[in-house]
Formats: sequence, structure tokens, C-alpha cells
Amino acid sequence: MSNTFNKTPIDICPSKPKGEVIVYKKVLIRLPKEAGNSATIGFNRKRENQKWFRQESPENLTVNTVDEHEEFIDREFDRIENGIWIMINGKKTYLTGMHYYYLNYIQIDIGYPDYRDRDRLFFYFLEASIKHSKSLGVTLVKPRRFGATWMAVAYVLHALTRTKNAIGGLMSKTGEDAKDFFKEKLAFSFVKLPFWLQPTTSSGNNPTSSIDFTEPTTRTKESAQNINKGAGLDSYIRWKTTTENAFDGKKLLRWFFDEIGKLKKEVNLSKTVNIHSKCLRTGRKIVGHGFLPSTVNELEKGGEEYEDFFMQSVLDEENEYEQTPSGFWGVFIPAYDGLEGFIDEYGGSVIDDPKEPVMGVDGELITEGSKTFLLRERKLKEGNPSSLIEEKRQMPWTIEEAFYKSALDCHFDAGRIQEQQEYNENLLNNKVVRGEFFWEGTPYESDVEFIPSSNGNFYTSWIPSKEQSNQKFYRGDKVYPSNSHLGLCGMDSYDIDKAIDSRGSDGGFHVYNKISIDDNAPSKAFVLEYIHRPKSAFKFYEDVLKAAQYYGYPILIENNKYGAVRYAEERGYGGYFMDRPRHTLPKHNRNKAAASKTKGVPSNSEDIINAHAESIQIYVLKHVGEMENGEMGDMPFNRTLEDWKQFDINNRTKYDATISSGLCLLGASAPVKTKRVIKKAVFVKRGNITG
Repeated sequence: MSNTFNKTPIDICPSKPKGEVIVYKKVLIRLPKEAGNSATIGFNRKRENQKWFRQESPENLTVNTVDEHEEFIDREFDRIENGIWIMINGKKTYLTGMHYYYLNYIQIDIGYPDYRDRDRLFFYFLEASIKHSKSLGVTLVKPRRFGATWMAVAYVLHALTRTKNAIGGLMSKTGEDAKDFFKEKLAFSFVKLPFWLQPTTSSGNNPTSSIDFTEPTTRTKESAQNINKGAGLDSYIRWKTTTENAFDGKKLLRWFFDEIGKLKKEVNLSKTVNIHSKCLRTGRKIVGHGFLPSTVNELEKGGEEYEDFFMQSVLDEENEYEQTPSGFWGVFIPAYDGLEGFIDEYGGSVIDDPKEPVMGVDGELITEGSKTFLLRERKLKEGNPSSLIEEKRQMPWTIEEAFYKSALDCHFDAGRIQEQQEYNENLLNNKVVRGEFFWEGTPYESDVEFIPSSNGNFYTSWIPSKEQSNQKFYRGDKVYPSNSHLGLCGMDSYDIDKAIDSRGSDGGFHVYNKISIDDNAPSKAFVLEYIHRPKSAFKFYEDVLKAAQYYGYPILIENNKYGAVRYAEERGYGGYFMDRPRHTLPKHNRNKAAASKTKGVPSNSEDIINAHAESIQIYVLKHVGEMENGEMGDMPFNRTLEDWKQFDINNRTKYDATISSGLCLLGASAPVKTKRVIKKAVFVKRGNITG
């Protein structure tokens, strides 16, 4: 349970006895105690018939027979508040009150929703966020056809039809879209609720801009039928056009903002969220909740702002305050989970190919999994990188895919990068091994060894032989790497222990071979990747120095982050950090000593920034993707390839892997001087090291 955002489970049904604790999307969630057999819907059914079915209202329940059905109405209000237990394919399954309300009472465009196990878990997450004292709401990155807007109808009506003096605020990417959501979904579903679930309203049966839960000035037959105990709530639900301060000054119980990742440029997302976050607070107390789902537009069309917001909403298990920088909880659900056409009759997602055909909820047999289907869609577009990237962004498997740039906006050759990624993913025996470096004895006085580990933070495709590793020499009391003619390291450092957000906060480190040591060693190739942020910056510095000593390579950094150099100098390892390479100096100054005494290259020099990016551009063209001879490039690190694909030269700080890998190439672009014959090296293969 240590790798969770919260350390204390959140009771999503606090009025019931505490039951099982589960983990979903890094959140510890406590369900209510499992109901007894008699209180579990469908317990007496045969297993093959244990699936979701609507709880119909009595046929003769009318405004005139309410007293005869008081027990039924009270039972339904309890279920809407506290949820239900139902048998699903032989297993007792808990549905939250909001989920039950959605399934049983919210009519959508095709009738009533089907049960999805994916939705069950999402409603757990949503309820946990509502119950948590430091959460302002949920922002959901979703694939197409997720059904989030219909869920939002339940989210808003479930709260506003049962709460006095409350406001529900609705927004969307444009005012017209907000109006359409209100009229075609929320108002549509509200007027179709059973009369006993509708609070008294003065808005009539065809509201266009607001539903006001107040007594009408003139009572009508329809209003007289609204017998809900919440009659006269003095609450309302209203949509507004899309502006940064649409609901400024209002206290919102629920704030729904659809497609927030597709805002037009004239509306600033960050400012909009900041203003409306105040509408969910009273002083320091959170009194409301927001739901902000979105598919993602191309980055230049609003996606980049949303990416920044989402990354500030990521649930970080190392965050001791249980509060994200944005105040919202970010959640991503992959396209293959709950994909239409791949739902079995019990509501489960058929993700992998089933051994035998399974019956779908639509009455048709499912013979393949959703991943196989989506992979086929991707393969059909492999010849067109732009179409393939768009397909992945529309139907993403990972959060990185959701925020893909279009191929036209990639600073480097997106087609080659995509080819290399696909090749790496399809390798049957991936040569990349995960592990850690350890001192064999006293730190900074002993040799270093590499040990494979499934929890390691280093990813390597090649290591030098034992005879060639740990090569160093001394000048006075300073130690220097001996293999600088063979390769070098690039380091994107940081000096502050606490990250501002979850994106652009890692340390980046790469090892690059300039020349081939022997027939087994890759030449002009990256052989080690480290993209991680330990809790302490000092731990990061030590990790880097251990790897550099092991390979015997020097380190090139940008000189704006100098904590690593000071740390190394205090331990006699300052010689591992490179001065500014002579070939990166202005031509008129290359035969003179650099004016600066600091290590590394300047981070704010336009010439260096451009040369850094150009070095990656050239490398991608020469060594990534399919070569002219039909062979594939040798760049096995997909995280770095992904970072290259997303890189924005005008906002470099987010791209740790690009900075550190580019520093390798920038430092290696000078002519190589071979020193001596190198002893035998070894490859690292998955799970073991062989000579």
C-alpha cells in the first residue's frame, strides 16, 4: 500500500460499516461492508443470469398512490445515497449510489445505460475524490465514445436534486456546446426522471438555460406531482457561455466543464480553473467539486495548456500532503478498457483475445480482444506517420499517446521515431535490462557494480566488461574517468528536492558510445537511460556518479544547475564533469581558454540550444528508424524516443530525456581520438549478464 497517493483509505460510503480496501489509480478506497445474501440483488439467480438489470418502479405508482409505495421509495432513496450490492457473474459487487442512480434512472439517447465494470471503478474514483478533504475535483483524459457526458448528467443531478441552496454550473469548450449539453442531455434526462425523484421546479417541462428547484409562482399540475422530500430546495443548475470568470463569485456544489482540453486560445485554461476553483471553496474548506473530462486536441489547438494542467493533477505517491499542485485529481483511462463492441454480457472489458468466443452485452459473440482490434487499426496507418499519430491520440493506450503532437509539429522526424518505437515494442527479446548501480565497498573509494533488478531506475542495453569498467585515474586528490575517448554521459540535473508538478521534474541521464569497443559493442549509440527523480537531489547525483564511474565516461551538463558539480567536487569527483567542449565555443574563441570557469555548456545560449536540437535531428536521420539498407536503427529506449517526439524547443524544461540525450550528442560531435585497443566487453541481456 506504500505506492499510493493517500495513506489512509477513503470511505466512499461512510454511513455504512467499513469493508474491503482496494487500490484504483493509486488511490486507496474503502468499500462498505459486503451485504448479506438476502440484501444482495440477484443472489438467488443462476450464475449465468447474475448481471445488471434495472429495478423497475411499481406500475401503479402515481401521485395518487404514493402512500402505498412509501417502502419502495424509501428503499430507492437509500440506494441512491448509499449504493447497492449486486451479484455479477458469481461475485458480490458494490455500486456507488451515484452509479446506481446513473444506471437505473438516467435516460440517455439510446434508453438506459449498460453496466460497465470500467465505469464501476471510475465511479469509485469519483466518489473518493468527492469525499477527500483536499480534492477540488477530477479531470479525466478519455478516449472517444467514453460516455463521460452522460455520467456527468448523473454527477450533477445526483447532488443538486437532493441539496438545498446549492448551485450546479455547466460549461463546455464553447458556449454553444454548453447549451447543447444542458438541453439535449441534462434537461432531457431530468424531465424523464420518475416524478418522485424530481424536486419542485419553476422551470417547466422544457427548460432551456436553467433548472430552478423553487416553488413556481403559479402551481401547475406537473409541479404538484413533484413530491420529492427535496421540494422547494432553492437550488439551481445553469449553463454559461465559456469565459474565464463565468461563475466567478458563486459557490458551486458541482462544476462540470466538458472538453476542457479543447478551449479556444482566447480563453486561458489556467485562469479559468483558478477562478472557478475559488467557487468550490469557502476559505480553506472545500465545499464543492468539479468534473472536467476531455479528449485531447492537437497541442497547438489547446492541448498543450491542458497537458500542463493534467500533469499538475497527476497523483504522485511520493506527495506526502495528499494534494496535487492543481488541486484536482488527474485520471487516464485507456481506449482498450470498455471499448464499444468489446464488452461481455456481464459488463467486463474483453481486452485480450479470449481463448473461446464470449457473448457480448449486445448479444453478439466476441472473438478477439480490444487490443487486437486497435492494433490492427494502427497497423493500417503505419505507412502514414501523421495518421498513425492521430489514431493513437484519438484512441490512446497511455497518457503520453493522449498528448501526442502531430507529426507536422514534431521538432524531429516523427516518422522515423515512430518506426523505431514500433520495432522496439515488437522485439521478442528486448535487449534492454533494468537495474541499479551499487558501490562494492566504501562510497567514492571503491568500484561500482551493476545488478539487474525489476525495480531499478537504470535501463541499459550494454555494459563494459569487468576489466574495462571502473577505469579512472588520479591527479592529486581528484579522480578522472579514463574512457573519455570512448563515450560520454549527458545529464539534465536539478537542484531542488521537491518538484513543482509531475511533468518536467525528473532528472535525466544518458550514456553514449562514441566508437565501437569491439564487435559486440554498439557504436554511435545510446547504451543507458535514467529518467527518475529520487526524493533527494543528492541521491540523484550519487546515482549519476556511480554510472559514470562504471563506464569511465565524463559527464556534460548545462551550467545553470550546478548542485551536482559541487556535490561531486566535495567528494573528489569534480574531474568527471566536462568543461565546455571546445567545438561548442564561438569560432573566434576556440583556440583560447573558455572565459567561464564553470563546467558544462550555457543553458541560455541560442547557439547552444540550436546546436543541441540539431544534434538530435541529425542523429534521428542517421540512426533511428529504417535505414536505407533496410535495417533498423539501434535506439532501444522508447521513453527517450517519446520525449524526442514531444519536444518543444520553446519550452525545453519539460523534456528531461531530450536534454540529457542531446548533451551526449552535442559533446560527442567533436572528432574522436582513439587511444588504445579495448578489452572484451559484454552485452546485458534480459534477466542476466553473460560474457
